[in-house]
Amino acid sequence: MKQIETILVGLGRIGQGYNKMNKKNYLTHYKAVKNSKNFKLIACIDLKKPKLKNFHFKIFKNLKDLKLSDKPKFAIIATPSNSHLRVIQQALKYQPSIKYILCEKPFGQNLNESNKIVNLCKKKKVKVYVNYMRRSEPGVIKSKKILGQKFKDFLIGSVFYNGTSLNQVSHMINLLQFWLGKKEKVIRLDKNKKSIKNYGINFQIKFKNASIYFFGIDIKNYSYASIKLISKHGEFNYTDRGSSIFWKKSVKDKIFNEDYMPNLKPMIIKNDMNNYQKHVYKEIYKDISGKKSFVSKSNDALETMKILNSI
Repeated sequence: MKQIETILVGLGRIGQGYNKMNKKNYLTHYKAVKNSKNFKLIACIDLKKPKLKNFHFKIFKNLKDLKLSDKPKFAIIATPSNSHLRVIQQALKYQPSIKYILCEKPFGQNLNESNKIVNLCKKKKVKVYVNYMRRSEPGVIKSKKILGQKFKDFLIGSVFYNGTSLNQVSHMINLLQFWLGKKEKVIRLDKNKKSIKNYGINFQIKFKNASIYFFGIDIKNYSYASIKLISKHGEFNYTDRGSSIFWKKSVKDKIFNEDYMPNLKPMIIKNDMNNYQKHVYKEIYKDISGKKSFVSKSNDALETMKILNSI
């Protein structure tokens, strides 16, 4: 396949801003697409039209202003969530050549908007991906296999996430859906408004063979996200917001020689979280090419939004 003509809508932090300070890693859509052999960035759209150094692409204020001989096939929607539906409507109206869309999470403001996006794109025969980038990361993909092989039977787990907003925790929810399958039940654990304001929403998600408890953390200027899963077969850890993944298989307690316990020596799962955005586009291209892919699609993100809607 030849390179896929691509437009980027939104030049904020995830659009291009994160790579202003960190020029080494692939943290933004702009850097990932600009350096991809599979996608060709032909234009960017942003209302503010920022003046950027060494920016080699035309920037338009509106999608309707984009008039190029090369018709875009792929649109990246990197705008705030409250604009996703409107921007996608405009993209499909003014750029009918678009066949694929990558939308930033959490896929609209609410479940109603998510459903509208899915139905609109289905009607237009446009395939939608959602940027839950963790499930495209090599360490996460390998973890799915390990959890399926080494952590059989029932799992109990905990998730700690920062902030009182469910926007950030949606990443952890989507990741657990990828590993554990569809949710069976969602339970709110804390309805105290003062507690929710200070710490975040505490809740439980029950899967077929797992029960996971989520705990909010609200510490100023402190970013945190972790998952711990425990079964009789061992302990699995996804820590440092995904930069560190390891597991410990169950072994006989050598001190008291009675029970089993997690091995003190962890087995490291190699990952590449610092270049997450590069891996998203690799997985998207696999899917477009008809190959097996782990990228988050609209139906995955819709299930995540249903959970968020029920909390």
